[in-house]
Amino acid sequence: MRPTTFIGLLGLVVTGIIIADVLIHPEGTRAAANGIVSITKPAESALLGVAPQ
Repeated sequence: MRPTTFIGLLGLVVTGIIIADVLIHPEGTRAAANGIVSITKPAESALLGVAPQ
């Protein structure tokens, strides 16, 4: 087996684990998404020069 095949399979497994975690724990995923929005929204508003909404 070539090393690139092993790396590709490993990446596929990791991606599957991430997708399964999102499906199993929707509350945690929602909380993480809200945290990202609360960080990026003021930054985007500052870059655009408008008041945050």
